[in-house]
Amino acid sequence: MSDIKFDGVKAPLLLIIFFIIVMLLIKNGQAVQRFMVRQEIRLSTANYTVTSTEHFDVKYLPVDEDYAPMVAEVAEEARQSVSKMFGEQPPERTTIIIYPDSGSLAKSFGWNKNAKAMGVYWGGSIRVLSPGEWLKEPSEEAFSKEGPVYHEYAHLMVDELTGGNYSRWLTEGVAQYVEKNLTGFEFASPAVRSNGHSLYSLRQLDKDFDSLDESVAYWQSLKIVEYIVDNFGQDALWQILSDLGEGYQVDGAVEKTLGISYDRFADEMFAALEQEWIRGCKV
Repeated sequence: MSDIKFDGVKAPLLLIIFFIIVMLLIKNGQAVQRFMVRQEIRLSTANYTVTSTEHFDVKYLPVDEDYAPMVAEVAEEARQSVSKMFGEQPPERTTIIIYPDSGSLAKSFGWNKNAKAMGVYWGGSIRVLSPGEWLKEPSEEAFSKEGPVYHEYAHLMVDELTGGNYSRWLTEGVAQYVEKNLTGFEFASPAVRSNGHSLYSLRQLDKDFDSLDESVAYWQSLKIVEYIVDNFGQDALWQILSDLGEGYQVDGAVEKTLGISYDRFADEMFAALEQEWIRGCKV
């Protein structure tokens, strides 16, 4: 039986070409994603003004003109401090978009208009809510400590080091850990209002992070990262990210770096967190 042809090209050849394209997309998924995000930003913010610093392009609407220099200055400080903490070279340039209200920020991601967020990292870019929307008296000091830039830049660094190969709990834990150490900001423990809520297993955090109770999932993420640092050292945390960048999955990276099985790590870590959770419930 002869091969089927499409415009003179045999079907097996088309399949081979298709397979090659798919493999290239998988191998370069982060680059493809970032390219698509850049195009989306270019189109959706075509009417925004841009102010540029040494390492950032800050895009904003006229209503946020007074805040753009402050956001840019904090971003430069965050870039230097966060990358120094990671001990890695940061990206040469990053785009930051300032959205005037929660609705416009949510719309940029296709979220429900009532969704609340102060900042989001996505595809190599950082999106922040205007300081004028949540700070009574906007200042560089207040925005630096309470704002989202340090947190989101830490997400960017995790994405850079892992090539996009990371679990949600890990990047959220690392971002909070960096933010806490550099700015002192930390979310209040949800344990005091737990109402009998129990902790999530590591497998649940791996698989269903975005469908879990946000306050508990975020608290656990930070505590897991702090458990790694307290028991194995900060270098172990950075090594796990490096291993992920080499293609390991999170369980393999943990086992390789910490020298114990993922299940044992999960059990011992969970026991430690559970004790802290119980103490918090009694406060």
